[in-house]
Amino acid sequence: MNKVGVVLVLILVAGAALYFLYTAQKGAAGTPTPTTTQTPQTSATAPESARSTASTPQTATPPAASTTSTPAAAQPPFGARNYEVNYTVTVTVYVGDISVKMSGWNVVGVGPAGNYSFGEFVMNLPPRGPVKITFKSATEGNLTYVVSCAAGQCQAETAAADSAMLYLLRGVNVTRAEKGRCTHLGYAGTLYEERGYLGPEVFAQILGDLRGSGAGTYVANVCEFAGVQLTVGGTVFLNVTVHGQALTIKVNIESVAAKVGPFDGGRYRQLLQEAKSAQAAKA
Repeated sequence: MNKVGVVLVLILVAGAALYFLYTAQKGAAGTPTPTTTQTPQTSATAPESARSTASTPQTATPPAASTTSTPAAAQPPFGARNYEVNYTVTVTVYVGDISVKMSGWNVVGVGPAGNYSFGEFVMNLPPRGPVKITFKSATEGNLTYVVSCAAGQCQAETAAADSAMLYLLRGVNVTRAEKGRCTHLGYAGTLYEERGYLGPEVFAQILGDLRGSGAGTYVANVCEFAGVQLTVGGTVFLNVTVHGQALTIKVNIESVAAKVGPFDGGRYRQLLQEAKSAQAAKA
């Protein structure tokens, strides 16, 4: 395969990495809000003085000790089923002495109405130079509507919400182990290590008309708080065969949250309308 062909494969793999970044957020169960138990206060009433011809000294009843309730810990305005995160992202794909790097940002929202994502990346393609890539997606029911644009050319796609094309790192035999604690944006979370195997259905989506095959593995370190991913650092190793030539590809992915907040229903409705309109225009 010539150098142009290798670069094409790199672009496809890098594009698939973007799909992972904006769709592979997990929807974990929400964390219950801890409750604070207050100690009841006892109200003491001083007895009335007894009427007697003799002077009877009165004993003062000491006031009841005041009980101060412990304030409940402040809960974040987001959770695993209700959040919006703005990530800064870098994806670098290597094969031999050739590499393609993409950097940019993406916003991921997960909520009761559906999920959404949008973002912008720049890929440096020598000798052409920087190429801007933008995308938006939204889910409705069991469908995901995706619109992506590169170098001024746009395409609209519809896929099942759990389609393999939307998850580069959605492998099989996945393991997830707790490795310790982590802190990001002031949130004290849990650090996990994830490992998995990438099957042939992933490569069928990545390579498309190139009709290649492959297998791969990945390992990722994830800092998670309240079921929301704050940072992801992963490496993917791919063994791909295209047009009879074997390629060994490595993909480094770094995704770091710059801002975290609650799900934005208005943004979801806007993105869903725009993505569905693009599908209708294509028909």
